[in-house]
Amino acid sequence: MDRNDISSNSWGTKDLCSKVEGRRRLMRNSGQRRRTSSCPFQSSLSYSPCSQSECDWTSTVTTACESRIKSYCTAHDNHLVDAYDPECDNWWHLSYTCSYTELSQTMVRSLQYAVTVGRQGKGTIFVFSAGNANHKGQDVNYEAMKFTRYTIAVGAVGKLGQHSLYSTAGSALLVSAPGGDHEFSHNHVVAQPGGTCQDAGVGTSFAAPVVSGVIALMLEANAALTWRDVQGILATTSSKTDPNDASWTTNAAGLHHSSKYGFGLVDAEAAVNASITWLAYGPEKLITATSTTATAVPQDGTTLTLTSSMSTSSPVIIEHVYVYLDLDHSKRGDLQLVLESPQGTEAVLIPGPRPEASVSSDTRNEPQECSASNDPCDYKDDGVCDYLDCGCDYTDCGCEAMPYDYGPAVWNWKMAMVRSWGEDPVGTWTLKVTDKRVADSHPTSTINQWSVFVYGHTLSSEAEGPSEDQCGEASNQGGGTANSSSNGTGVARTNTSGGTGAVAILAGIALAVIVVCAGALTCTLF
Repeated sequence: MDRNDISSNSWGTKDLCSKVEGRRRLMRNSGQRRRTSSCPFQSSLSYSPCSQSECDWTSTVTTACESRIKSYCTAHDNHLVDAYDPECDNWWHLSYTCSYTELSQTMVRSLQYAVTVGRQGKGTIFVFSAGNANHKGQDVNYEAMKFTRYTIAVGAVGKLGQHSLYSTAGSALLVSAPGGDHEFSHNHVVAQPGGTCQDAGVGTSFAAPVVSGVIALMLEANAALTWRDVQGILATTSSKTDPNDASWTTNAAGLHHSSKYGFGLVDAEAAVNASITWLAYGPEKLITATSTTATAVPQDGTTLTLTSSMSTSSPVIIEHVYVYLDLDHSKRGDLQLVLESPQGTEAVLIPGPRPEASVSSDTRNEPQECSASNDPCDYKDDGVCDYLDCGCDYTDCGCEAMPYDYGPAVWNWKMAMVRSWGEDPVGTWTLKVTDKRVADSHPTSTINQWSVFVYGHTLSSEAEGPSEDQCGEASNQGGGTANSSSNGTGVARTNTSGGTGAVAILAGIALAVIVVCAGALTCTLF
């Protein structure tokens, strides 16, 4: 993983929201067949259940009516931006089941190693397609490989620069690129060898390589860019496509972000020009805030508001934000979670309700500290970095270069957002939790604790890169409330030797060594 400049991935795993086979029912409680006083769907849309004879809204919803609802809510046309019935959110259990994924320790170590060692210490750049399951209710925050700060999640737009209906959205989406859509008979026409054109099909798998090509051009312009610099340039130079869409917001740093488009449509010219004069980000900073007060989540649809204060000894600029929950809940897919930054920027972390197939019982407890005095590696101090095997090897791996990076000591649900990029993290963070399916009942519904982890950098005047003495004791980044620490993961380095050996320019198009992965990271090198 450390040998490639850019790793462009079309993630081929099974959809996190998959179809329910046959007449399987996922609703475990009384909300499965609810009685309503009137039809809750929009009567103006085609094939609305409100006009179907099988549905009597004065009595319990029958199996025949459920079939009508399922057909109506899974019809592709009903997921258009201007013709989508939000009531379908409450009936997804008839059609889909969703699950959430987390990165294993091994995968986190592998990504850390790549962004630390790759490109001669400037970091391998991972680009991932956001996914093609937006119409199934999937979100970027459902799949851990898409919302880790080590990767760039790319959404797709169609010919008119509007959101592709299939393109998975979310608060952790970084950028978008052309990927085609289904509005036209010829969906995504591209140049072919021999001077011909051909419909290439559509998908975020076509959008991600576009961003990879732009990044290759950026590295040609400035080989010293780190993996974090690349993300920062994309966040600050992408264009606001489809500007009237309601999903756009402008944060306190003046950056626009949309759950559909990320920071916008990638702009190759602007990104390359910014790369030439880019002031490198300094060492990555981590600030955390944790609230350990156990609080019950209301099951009547009212919103639970939790707050946690964050402070730091020196000014920090936000890049990525992680939220960790220790949640005791029998069906967390019912919940909607919204995070508000101290500057007032809101991000929908989990849209809810979604028909999740699992329960929040897999509590992670990994309070390992990696330091010179606490190094569990069997082969430490032998001159060979064994971080991927043991998770530390402090001295051999460059001391603070690959620190503890698994969140707080106890958590079972993680999500992320980039919407507050460039803001000041100091102040009160607010988490709003709402049960969006009140027909369900849960024996337990408690948030035992929650944490905000902010990754960012200091102001430019303080960005001096790593010190010569990197082998002092590392700060424990795993816990505590409102603490600040620094690490050198992917730090900005000023050397310009090497760095783009895998990049070439052919016929004006940037090409890179690309690793295309599918399933359980079965990779093919092109």
